[in-house]
This record gives sequence, C-alpha cells and structure tokens, in this order.
Amino acid sequence: FIPDQPNGYAPHIVSFQNTSASSSGNGSITSVWNFGNGTSLTTTNNASGSAVYNSPGTYTVMLLATKGNCKDTVYKTIKVEIPSKLEVPNIFTPNGDGSNDIFFLKTANISSVNAVIMDRWGNKVYETSSSTGNIAWDGKNFNGKDCSSGVYFYIITATGKDDKKYESKGNITL
Repeated sequence: FIPDQPNGYAPHIVSFQNTSASSSGNGSITSVWNFGNGTSLTTTNNASGSAVYNSPGTYTVMLLATKGNCKDTVYKTIKVEIPSKLEVPNIFTPNGDGSNDIFFLKTANISSVNAVIMDRWGNKVYETSSSTGNIAWDGKNFNGKDCSSGVYFYIITATGKDDKKYESKGNITL
C-alpha cells in the first residue's frame, strides 16, 4: 500500500492506496487495515482507506491482505508533527523582579519570525528576527536604555514550518 502523505502536521489526513495483487486476480483479496491511531477497516477488492491523525506522533500502519490461505502483512510509518502557532502577550513588566520581565512570544514550529516594536509616535524602539521563533524583548531600546512605561505598537510576521503565514499587529503595555 502507498500513503499519499506519509509526513504532515496535525490534524493530518492520509489516504492509502491498496496495491495488493494476486496472480489469479484481485477480486477475492480481503484487506484488514490498522491505521495505528485506534481505527481499523476491513475492505475487499483492493479498496483503499484513509485515516485522520489528530495528535503529533509516529504511527505504524498495518495492512494484512488475505486471499484463501495466502496472507501478507505490510507496515508503513506515518509521522505527524505539531502545527505551528504564534501567541503574542499584551503586557510585561521589565522591573527585575523575575516575574514577567521579558516580552516573549509563545511559538511552536516557527521557521522564521520578525518583530518590530514602535513607540506611540511610530518610532522604532526594537527590531529583531529569528529562525527559531524565539524572540524576547527586555524593554530596552536600540541604545540599551530602558524604554519608558506606556503602550507600544508591534508588528510581528512569521512563517510556520507547515508554511502557515502569520501577521500580528497590536499593542503591548510596558
């Protein structure tokens, strides 16, 4: 059997093409599928199947094909990854107390991210890029001086490893 997409991001839908064959014709082949995600299917006449993988992980799919006394079992692996995500906080307090001192993005499976932070007059106070999704701002400007308390505007663009595009604009209170 052949999976159409052996790798992907949750939720991941995979269609399986049954290529079971017999030298005396395919009409009486019974196929029992175990998709590795808690679902199974029994088909005849080389019918194909599909499965949905909602959680990240590695799944082993098994196909048992039977025709009379002849049996064959084949295994394939499906790999499902965490989908990308980007969450932006709306407040932080860089006062050195060890709690919420850094403006830090919550990300998963991000391949690139760019962040620009501006003051209320539209002047850039901070800009950074990352290929891992890890961005942290400590409340200091380009010269290393503490920015004053207040509301700042951000523009964050990112791309997930699943090719999902993100553009987030908003305010953050420092």
